Amino acid sequence: MFRINWLGRAVCAALVCVLLVSSASADMFQWTVAEGGNGHYYEFVYDSISWYAAKTNAEGMSHMGVSGHLVTITSSEENEWVWNHQIIGGDDRFRAAGNWIGAYQEGASATAKDAVQGFAPDERWAWVTGEEWEFTNWYSGYPNDGGFYNPAQDVDFAQFVCPVPGTSQWRDVRQSGGICQVARGYMVEYDIPEPATLTLLGIGGLLALRRRKRG
Repeated sequence: MFRINWLGRAVCAALVCVLLVSSASADMFQWTVAEGGNGHYYEFVYDSISWYAAKTNAEGMSHMGVSGHLVTITSSEENEWVWNHQIIGGDDRFRAAGNWIGAYQEGASATAKDAVQGFAPDERWAWVTGEEWEFTNWYSGYPNDGGFYNPAQDVDFAQFVCPVPGTSQWRDVRQSGGICQVARGYMVEYDIPEPATLTLLGIGGLLALRRRKRG
């Protein structure tokens, strides 16, 4: 009888903690498993900074004890969900601001073009987390290493297309500088499991601790 009560208290405590922390953050969104998502949390930040600065800021943020990172998009469903949640206070005008995502070309350089480095504009793209590079959603004609806009500099970082309203596709740009090439915001992703998973993990840890104490 004691064990059932103890487990019940543990479940309730874990759920209460999850609810309290989840409701504490403004402009925080969860792509729930119930709606076909991965259970992760996402936070949109509106700030006109370079890709490297956005990456550093994202990795310095945390939610529910989990560090963030620039969003990594691995399916068309996630891409549309992320694009639709570039919102602050219910205002969705930020979608066309050219916001950063966590995609870059390995071996990125601020001075040398891809052709000089020995690879094409569409080669060696990667996610900041090291996830497999499989899904892409490039706008027509991209990636193109800057085309005629930046003939002297490499273009190694991805953002949602700007200033084309109504599209959730990407383009490659410089990490800073250029008309409409400095993003106005970025999406942070927190790889946090669903509350039910957190509860089970918490109970598992408590059970392990109990067994250790008994031993």
